[in-house]
Amino acid sequence: MAINIGETSKDWWAQMEATYKELLDSLKHDDARRLEISQKAWELAYEADRQFFFADRELRFKIGREGEILSQLEFMRRIRKRALDLAEYQVIFAAPKSAKAQ
Repeated sequence: MAINIGETSKDWWAQMEATYKELLDSLKHDDARRLEISQKAWELAYEADRQFFFADRELRFKIGREGEILSQLEFMRRIRKRALDLAEYQVIFAAPKSAKAQ
């Protein structure tokens, strides 16, 4: 079974976004604002790292095809980790729906 790193990364990104939105909706206003700041910072750092690393047009010649694949896997792993972290935050920090209204 072949794994498409790009598609799997998109799947993890979608899972991360869905979990983020669920968590955001379950938090009280101040906590939700802090989560928004945290998520934006994570996304900016992720994209900056990705752009820096993959900007070199000769990357494949420097690290080889295997290195390129491993690099793509590393960035996919970062998305996966954030998605799982958000899911853990949901268990730890999410207020019950009745408590959010207070």
